[in-house]
Amino acid sequence: MDIFDAIKGRRSIRKFKNTPVKDSDIINIIDAARKAPSPGNSQPWHFIAVKNKTLIKKMAESVRTATDQLIQWSKDEKTKKKLENYKKSYYTLFENAPVTIVVLTEPYISDTEIILKEQGFNLEEILLRRPLPGLQGASAAIQNLILAAHAHGYGTCWMTGPIIAVHEIIKILNINPPKYPVAFIPIGIPDESPAERPRNGIEEIMTIIE
Repeated sequence: MDIFDAIKGRRSIRKFKNTPVKDSDIINIIDAARKAPSPGNSQPWHFIAVKNKTLIKKMAESVRTATDQLIQWSKDEKTKKKLENYKKSYYTLFENAPVTIVVLTEPYISDTEIILKEQGFNLEEILLRRPLPGLQGASAAIQNLILAAHAHGYGTCWMTGPIIAVHEIIKILNINPPKYPVAFIPIGIPDESPAERPRNGIEEIMTIIE
């Protein structure tokens, strides 16, 4: 599949058919992910392909529990209703996919960041000057992953909502520090055909300075 066709044709899929994803396809998809650029070629990523339904159910339950805690803390009724809907769908839709890839990253500490800390710069200022390069590398890998999955005929959804239960997920999957999960990517044959969502015009998002 042409790269531009993959970019234009990819959709966020939230409903999947109960068809297994081939291990060979998972390997090819993650192989594409690892070709992404990263700071200093640090490759700050790891991919856990979870097919075990018991583990997937445990992760979904942990996300629901963590979301219930958010609902309890919230003082706004509209926000509570929104979170209730998220708990039932957006945050836990991975539960119905044949496989969920949990993407891990780890902190990338550059010499620049060390110097800034030594000079007394606060976290906000350091983030302005060094905006999470490790996470940016993992994000580039995720983009490769979802485009490769689409090229194989699978649907995906880039999910960060489940990370609300990060500590429980770490325990369930036996993740060792310094790595930690940053996204869930459910993968499967799409059971829906969503239309392309609106995008801002190119003239609204691009500036050329000559």
